Amino acid sequence: MESVVPPQITAELTQILSNLVLGDNDIRASAEKAVNERLTHTPELYLLALAQFAITADTEVMRSFSLVLLRRLLFRPAPQHIPSHATHANRSSLYDHLSHQTLNTLERLLLFSLAHERAASVRRKTVDTVCDVANQGMARGRPWHALQAQAFSMTHAQGLGGEEGSGGVGGGAVPGWMLRESAYRVFAGCPNLVMDLQIDAVLGVFQRGLQDPEDIEVRHAALLASVAFLSSADATQLAQSISLLSPMLDTLPALSNALSHPPLHAPLPPPSTSSSTYTYAPSRPKTSNYHYLSTFLSTLTPLASTHPILFAPHLQTLLTFLPSLILPPVDCGPTPTVGRPFPVGGGGKINGNGNGNGRQGAFVFPPVPGGGGMHLDDDDGDGGGGSHGSTQNGHLSSSSSSLSNSSSSPSYNHSDENDHDHDHDGEDDDDASHDERSTLRLSALEFMISLSEARPNMVRKVVGWTEVIVRACLEGMGELEEDGDVGEWLREDRTGG
Repeated sequence: MESVVPPQITAELTQILSNLVLGDNDIRASAEKAVNERLTHTPELYLLALAQFAITADTEVMRSFSLVLLRRLLFRPAPQHIPSHATHANRSSLYDHLSHQTLNTLERLLLFSLAHERAASVRRKTVDTVCDVANQGMARGRPWHALQAQAFSMTHAQGLGGEEGSGGVGGGAVPGWMLRESAYRVFAGCPNLVMDLQIDAVLGVFQRGLQDPEDIEVRHAALLASVAFLSSADATQLAQSISLLSPMLDTLPALSNALSHPPLHAPLPPPSTSSSTYTYAPSRPKTSNYHYLSTFLSTLTPLASTHPILFAPHLQTLLTFLPSLILPPVDCGPTPTVGRPFPVGGGGKINGNGNGNGRQGAFVFPPVPGGGGMHLDDDDGDGGGGSHGSTQNGHLSSSSSSLSNSSSSPSYNHSDENDHDHDHDGEDDDDASHDERSTLRLSALEFMISLSEARPNMVRKVVGWTEVIVRACLEGMGELEEDGDVGEWLREDRTGG
């Protein structure tokens, strides 16, 4: 894209922005002063330079920083002596002091970034800035028809290139699923773009995104857009949009049935080998369907609070999978094996030493009154039988277990740092998985409670809905850790006095 500001302005702004991200307070304060001085004397020139830098900067960090800074500077109060182009006297942001030509150029630069940026983290910043500019402009009577047209075009993007408006800078084309995701996020952040269009056309675009066959992120972005549209719709539009709820909710049971499967993701393109500094390193956050199902439910919760009647035809369907998300699973303990017939925590009695002594009723066959019978291990109360490696009194030998332990001892004693790193990685994965499961449980419960509070008479008619919520709340209360010292709580209790 051709430059819209002189090269010396671009070089000066590059140095100022580089100083703004430094850790030295004096250098950063001097850079902030320089930004304020430039915006006071030539605001249009430096705002355009900042928008252009968000496209041409070498690193993702600087492009993201430029977009965030641009959004903040555009709508902060402007110096009093700058002539205003605003039609409303009560508005005094820098945006209101820009000429129509400057605004057109600024919008063109943002649309270019929206169509060509290949880094996912920067695209999110571009979408945020585009939505802010669109919302502020519409509030001032300035529609952005080019954004509306480009966003609708991006919802049809496919593949890695060749489509109009999807060519990348230096590094090639932007993946189609990225363009589709950004388009729906624009509709979510600026629902006014679609509020004056034909309902059937809008519903068709949203339904296509909700059923995207390639990527779960596109589906979530379409869900965000659908929720924003329904939340902003009037009564007539809502009556015509009831059919949108089915595709909005269809992904939920599919995710619930595939929690242990990898998420639906489009294949990532190869990294750019171009000599251009505009690079793209394909990567994805490490997430699971637990995370996405929790995110989908959290996205629907505000709509359930404000428009609960929309969910009325779907309550029975919701009840087919929500109980399994909010009720704790029945813990039957570890699965017994020949080597470990009495695994710790497996439901039997465990003595104070934790050796499994004192258990009753586990693996006794045939059942003999008084607890007798042929046990499948050599646990005779003193722990000695397991160390001989022989078969005595019908007990299975533990020689294979002893051999396994002895052969593994040297490996443990001489383990290197990589073994410890793998152990820590496994612990981190377990913690992350536990957190995702807990978050999903809370999100599902919050969704059901929000829907119930918003329309209690509606959910009361559904058999099992209230019972599931009550049981889930009681189960959760039972999992709270008991505080050994209740003296303070008793002192604060005024009911006994």
